[in-house]
Amino acid sequence: MTTAPSSPLTVKEAAQALAVSDGRVMQFLRAGVLTRAANPDPSSVLGRPKHHVDPSSVEALRLARALAQVDKTSREARRQTFLAGRQRLQTLRDAQAQGLLTPADAARELGVSRQMLHFHVHRGNLVTVTVAGRRLVQRSDLDVFKQLRDER
Repeated sequence: MTTAPSSPLTVKEAAQALAVSDGRVMQFLRAGVLTRAANPDPSSVLGRPKHHVDPSSVEALRLARALAQVDKTSREARRQTFLAGRQRLQTLRDAQAQGLLTPADAARELGVSRQMLHFHVHRGNLVTVTVAGRRLVQRSDLDVFKQLRDER
């Protein structure tokens, strides 16, 4: 439903527009979420009063529910991004606990700057491994590099 019709809607029509059951529309009416419209033709009622719903309130509720769904989707995407970041951080911590060094730690141990360490990595003198998107240096590779450097 793109534009609200001018005539009142029946409960069944409102339910179809909102993609909910007739009972849920009645709950919305009782809760005041939807507003009742005047019965357009009181002579057509034979014994049972029909509920009529204001079409503008149906349209407003439909739009609000659509916006809430978009907000829920974006909130879930942010949550998934947060969880992935936390997992990467935990993976990095686990790797460091197993003896892998960050470039800053390796440079400190060698007594050189990080830039010089990256120069040696770029030249192929020092091997690194990538863990969770970060370059890390294995202790054994660092020891081999130290020996080769000291022999020169």
